[in-house]
Order: sequence, then structure tokens, then C-alpha cells
Amino acid sequence: MNTEKYLVSVVTPFHNTRMAYFKRGYESLKRQTLGFNNIEWIVVIHNSDEIYVNEAKELTQESENVKIYVLNNNIRTPSSPRNYALDKVSGKYVCFLDSDDYLTDDGLKDAVDRMEEFGVEISSFRAQTQAEDDTVIAAIDTRARFSQLSQTLLIDKSDPEINKLIYAGGLTIWSKLIRHDFLEKYHIRFDEDMTYGEDVCFSMQCLCKSDKVLILPQTIVYVYFMNHGSLAQETNHTPESILKLARDFAKIFDVTLEGNFALEELGWPVLGYLADTIANTPNLPGTLKAEVSALMRKYFDVLGPLKPDAKFFNEQVAVFFMKRARVILLGEKEDDPVLTDSLLPILQKSAYTEYGMKYGFADIKSIDDYRNNVPVTDAAVYRPFVKLVTRIGESNIISGEKIVAFFSKVCPDGDTLLIPQTASFIGDYRDRLISQLNDAVYSTILLNMETVEDDKLIRFNNGAVYSNMRTSVLNQIKEKDIFNSHARSRKYKYGTITDPLELIVKKDHYDTRYAKLLFALADPDVSQIIAPFTVDVLDMMRLLKCVWEELTDDLENGTVSEKSGIPEDVRTKLQETLKASPERADEVRRIIGEGFDGVIKRLWPELRVIVACGSGENAVFTRQLLRYTGDIPLDYGYLDCAEAIIGKSTEPGSNKYILVKNHAFFEFLPEDSTDNKTFLWNELKDGDRYEVIITNLAGLYRYRSGMIIEASGIKDGQLMMRYCYNRRNKVELNGVFLDTLLTRQAGKICDEEEDMITYDFGVLPDRKENSFALFLKPEQDGSYDREKISDTMDRILMEKSRSYKKGRDEGRIGKIMVYILASAASELKKGEIPGVLNLKHASNDEEFLKELKERAAQ
Repeated sequence: MNTEKYLVSVVTPFHNTRMAYFKRGYESLKRQTLGFNNIEWIVVIHNSDEIYVNEAKELTQESENVKIYVLNNNIRTPSSPRNYALDKVSGKYVCFLDSDDYLTDDGLKDAVDRMEEFGVEISSFRAQTQAEDDTVIAAIDTRARFSQLSQTLLIDKSDPEINKLIYAGGLTIWSKLIRHDFLEKYHIRFDEDMTYGEDVCFSMQCLCKSDKVLILPQTIVYVYFMNHGSLAQETNHTPESILKLARDFAKIFDVTLEGNFALEELGWPVLGYLADTIANTPNLPGTLKAEVSALMRKYFDVLGPLKPDAKFFNEQVAVFFMKRARVILLGEKEDDPVLTDSLLPILQKSAYTEYGMKYGFADIKSIDDYRNNVPVTDAAVYRPFVKLVTRIGESNIISGEKIVAFFSKVCPDGDTLLIPQTASFIGDYRDRLISQLNDAVYSTILLNMETVEDDKLIRFNNGAVYSNMRTSVLNQIKEKDIFNSHARSRKYKYGTITDPLELIVKKDHYDTRYAKLLFALADPDVSQIIAPFTVDVLDMMRLLKCVWEELTDDLENGTVSEKSGIPEDVRTKLQETLKASPERADEVRRIIGEGFDGVIKRLWPELRVIVACGSGENAVFTRQLLRYTGDIPLDYGYLDCAEAIIGKSTEPGSNKYILVKNHAFFEFLPEDSTDNKTFLWNELKDGDRYEVIITNLAGLYRYRSGMIIEASGIKDGQLMMRYCYNRRNKVELNGVFLDTLLTRQAGKICDEEEDMITYDFGVLPDRKENSFALFLKPEQDGSYDREKISDTMDRILMEKSRSYKKGRDEGRIGKIMVYILASAASELKKGEIPGVLNLKHASNDEEFLKELKERAAQ
């Protein structure tokens, strides 16, 4: 007979938790189908401000089964308050609930019923994670190794299947329900000397003493809330904390081995985490690394190999985990394909340039040699070299290959740099485009990619031309058969582009958008659209909305309207190619008459994919484009810049990229770094932001590209990352920084709250007003309350940006001021070709600020 007062005692350590989160946990307990009266909630408020004690007691004062205790001591982990609570427990079962998490309504009843049914001492159920917002990385892995096809699995301690619980996700304390008398019989408590993994060690002690474990594969009880203040996301370490980390991990390993459990599934990932921590912590003394190595070596001796599986580690990742841990923790030599495949070929080709000889490229044998001997550079380093090449014709300064083109780019310092391009460097981009074109089943619409005839190109004194990368690529492939015809691609081989050659290689500089769209509409068999950015596809839709009547008339008659802006001699040539198609013209009229929602798919039923970069600061355009695309997959294509191809989209619909390692050598500099200490791709911390540092075949070495990415983990031995923004698009006012990604994310929330849709935006520092100025271009006209939107944006930025909040709290800046520009809809005039979208997303230009204010006032 059960003599306990409660069925379940819920133990909660509390440390300065936001009351909204704590209240959510409280409400989840009151909703339990087990019955709140059957639950004892023991809350230990630990080392917290007095206000939290008062608020917690006030919130729960009506519930006699809620016991609030206060504990203040020098222990800075949850072990102490959990142990304190365990001494107060009067329930039959014990579970643990963190103060910012909550339980599912049926969770406790399902778990208790199963434990009563099987009469076991410990059960392990499922948990889910919930991120506070899309800027928080849900780093807690709640996946399971055991079979999930059954509702229950009763596993004997001697059964090898129990080892499927011996991994970090299986040993979390908040995924357990444990009999109280079992804990008391063996006096199992949390180790208060441990700083890291004390809950894992506690769980291991329970498994060591229990005869059987009940696994509940389909029962979700716990919801783990990941927020900006979660302890689990704390990543800053010191030599002392790393040594403590290693010693705590050693305690966990010792308990595991004493219980005769397999260590591999727990040991290798934990050692990998320790290795990553050491690799990502700068300026660690060699003595510390030697001490950690000596402490961990005995575990390497007993660890078997990490077995690959279909869920957690494939063979490649398993090998990577084991090798990396051995290299960093034991000092074993690493065979680095990045060195041999990417870096050394670049250095060998440029070894006898003036730059290469200055920094000893010929003698560099390792990545560490390179990083120790060659400085991190920026645009200012290269400007005088480029000046000598372009104006005097000097060679062999920075590149061992002939520089054939230069592309002008605005750099983070606000000035421009002519980015050098060599033939082999351009070849990487050329091969990528050809591959994309050849992937098409039928024809391709190629947007915002064109060049001018050779005699129209500007040439420098070394013979190089002035052109962007797209022009350089097209100049290399313009004679190839992929430019065979605009016509029905089923009559031609794969790779047909809807544009005739006259729209790819122009006689001069003029707007070809109308003519390109006309020829695209003439071909109903388009199977892909390729554009540099989603804004280019959006621009095509804006054009279509304005001049579709003129376009369909031209389709019907086989003409190119004067309205197109194409010179007469070129129009004559185009009209020789374009065939009159009254049937297709009527089809397009009918489709547009049905509305613009999903119109792209209806215009081109064979369309399989749109390839265009649309993440980071470009996402504002992607959001608008989705109205027109319907269910067509959007592939973000390649993440690139004038200096390198950086990443390739993982799959359509994903904003993640895989690092492309074979086109350049990459390092990564922490976003706000002041010491130029870089990291390699496999040393990055998930969720942290880095500037991409590029070494390429065109003569840039350890060059700060300005491209900011966010590391998103390693999968199948590949770095996953998200594009954030370009460093030139980060503005500063009185020591407060705003970047375009943060501004866009805040603006998206503001849109939802203020019932508007932002079509485009720009943020500038207004030094006279001592505040940031945010210019919003809404999609449609409306009665927008500028002051209210300013208040909303100010509140959101206060919540999302520490820099902004600190600046506001200290009075260094005033609240952000929002200005409303003319709507996108108002700029679209029937029968007129709209201008290209060109609002700068961030700028420090005071004249531009003045111009935008004048436009907003109108």
C-alpha cells in the first residue's frame, strides 16, 4: 500500500528565472491529468534576488502542495538545490523540472501508470525542445537510440540494449521518473563538487544501482525551453574551467566503467566536445593541454570505436569525431586534406610572387605555418598593389597567374577595391554555372547576368578588363551551345537559355529586363530560373505586373516594343528570332487574369526550381517572392562573393549552406574579434558568428571578406552555416551597432504586430538626432502610425540586441526612429517599366540619409 502523501514530487531548482517562464511551468503542473493534488512541487530558490522569492511565493500561495524554500550558498550549480529538495521529498516518485521548462499535460500520468504497471524503480521518457526564437540554437539533442516502434521497453541491466541509454541525450535527469525509496536506499545524490554534467553522473549512478529500466519511447513528458540565458548555451571558457570540465567528465566516465556499461556512445561525443572547447578557446597554456591529455589518455585506451548508425553518426562523421579527439587531446598528427587540396596549391602557384617571397610561401608546410607567418589582411593592404597593376602594368606582385579582370567592390571600410580575377579563378564560377544550366530538364531563365561586347569593356594597362564576376563568366562561355535559342526547348538539347545571345552579350549598356521577360514568356517549357538573388526574380514579377499587356501584345505579334528601351538595331535582330505566338499570348493573358498569386508556376508548368540567394539580409525579398512562386522549391544556390565561392545550399527550402572547400582556403574570424585569431571550419562553435577569411587563386591572402556567417554544426564531416550579413552593412552610433540581419529579424516581428508587410528597408545612423533611422518601404499603401512602429521596433531591439539595449539604458542613443517611404505598390505604374529595387540596407552616408528623409516626407 502506498503510504506516501503524493504520487510525484517535482523538484525544481530556481535561479533568477523570468517569472513568465516559471509561471508557465506552474500552469503545466496544474493541468496534469495525474491530478495536481497528487503532485508535490518543491521549489528551491537558489542564490537569487529577493524579488524572485517574493514573486514565486505570491504566485503559488494558493497551492498547499507547492513548497518554496530559499537556499543561499557558494555553490553555483543546480546540484545543491536539487539535493536540498530531495531531503524534503514526500512523494512516491521523483522527477526534475527546471524553472524555465514545463511538462506536457498527460506526461506524468502516462509515466506513472507505466511504472505502476511494471513495478520498476526508474523510467526514461522523451523530451522535446522549444527555442525562444529563431536566433536561439536548440542545442539539446533529445533524439533516442533505442527502438521507438513500441510504447514500452523493459530492459534488464545485463542486457546490452541498456547501453543505448548511455549517451548524453539518454542520461539527462529531466527525462527520468525515479522511485523515491530507491534513491534513499542507495542515498543517490548530485555531486556538488561537479560543475559540468552533474545530472549525467546522477543518472549513471541510478542505472548502476537499478536492476531494470523502463523505456517509454513514445511518451513525451518534458519540454526543454532554450532561451538566450540558458546555461546550456554558455560557451566562454578559461583554462581553469576547461580543467574542471575534464575532471568532471572523468568522474562520469569512471562511474560508467564501474557499472560495466559501454563507454563509446557517451565517451567519444564528450571527448569531442572537450576537444572542440580546447580548440575554440584562445591562448591556452601548453601545460593545461598536457594536463588534460594525461587525464583523458586512460579513457582512450579502453574506448572501442564509435560505431556508425543511420541517425547520429555515419561512418565519415564517426571517423572524424574519433580522429579529431585524438589529434587535439592526445596531440596525434592530423592528415589534413584542406592543407593539401586547398591551401598548398595556392601558395605553390604564388610562391615566387613578391608577396609570396616576402612571407615565405615556398617554406610553408602546415596550416599553422601559414597562420603564424602570414598576416590577416583587408582591402587597404591590396589597394597600392592593384594600383601598380592597373595603372603601370606591373605583374607578379600578388598573383602567380595573369590577372585578366578586376571587379570593383565596396568594402567594409567604405572605400572600394578592385578585386583581382585570374582565368582559373573565374573558371570555378564558370564551371558552376555550366553545371547548373546542364541540370535543367528543359530551358532556363537566366536573370541579371549579361555582359557587353569586348570592344565596349574598359581595359587596364596590364590588359585586364573591368568587369564583375558575372561578366567574366559569360565572356568565357558566350560562344558555347548553351546560348542556342530562346525557342521551345523540347526541340533543342538540354541547357537552352531563354535569352538569345543578343540579350546576353549587349552592344552597349541598356536595360534588357523587358526583352528578357518577353523571351522567357515565349517559352512555356522553362524548368528552372537562375538568378544571383531572390530580389532579381522579384524584380521580374514587378515588371510583369506593370507591362504584361504590352508583353502579351508583343508575344502575339512577334515584336519587341519600343517601350523595352532596346536600341532599334538590336530590336530588329531580336524580332528576327522571336516567333509570333497568338496562342501563347492568349494563354499568358488568361493566366495573369487569374491573379498573381502563384503566377510563376502557372506561367511555366514545367518549372522545377528557382535558384537564387535569398537568406540573411536578402530574406526580406524572399518573403515577398513566395507570393508568386506557389509550391516551387526555392534553392538558395551558392553563397559567394567576388573573392570566392563560399558555400552551397544544402537543399531547396533550406537557408543553410555547406562550406565549399575546394575553391579557396577559408579561415573564420569571430564576429567581434580584436586580435585576428582565426579558426578553421571544424573549430567553430555552433550558433556563433564569424567573418569569412579568404585565401584564393587570384592573389588575396588571409583576406577579410566582410561576409558574416553563423556556424550551424558539422554534418557528415561538412560545416553547415547560415549567411547573416556583410560587414559593410553594419552601422554604428556612439558605440552601438546594428546589422542588417538583426534589423530584418526585428522588422519581421514588427510586421506581425503592426499588421504591415515590409517590402524593403534601410538603416542609417542619424547623428544629429542621436538615434538610428530605419526607413521602411511597405508593400502596400496604408495608414501606418510611424511613432507606434518606432516604439515597437525600439522594444524588439531592446529585447534582441544587447548592444542596443545597453546603449539605450546608458543614454548613448535615443529610440530608433522609423520613417515610411512610398509603398512598393505605389511605384508600379501600369504600362511603365519600374526602376530596379536598389535601397541600401545599411549606410553611413549622411547625404543618403538626407535624401531618404526627403523621400519619406513626400
